[in-house]
Amino acid sequence: MAATKLTLYMDEDLIAQAKDYAKRGGESLSQVVTRLFKALTVLDEAEYKPSKKALSLTGILPPDTDFEKEYADYLEEKYL
Repeated sequence: MAATKLTLYMDEDLIAQAKDYAKRGGESLSQVVTRLFKALTVLDEAEYKPSKKALSLTGILPPDTDFEKEYADYLEEKYL
């Protein structure tokens, strides 16, 4: 697939933060935006590749973790 130029207009501070985020992740801003748009549109899940940071977290939780309960507990602690 050929790359095409896209022009976005955003707040200067947000652009600076996005560039810093991309740099910390070892990616270009174009790569980060591409990943974000793919995740948002779910064009083809088989084509989506997780970021290096996401891959580094793979397997960090035990396989029997009840994610729904963990999240509910987190929300209860945070808001109640």
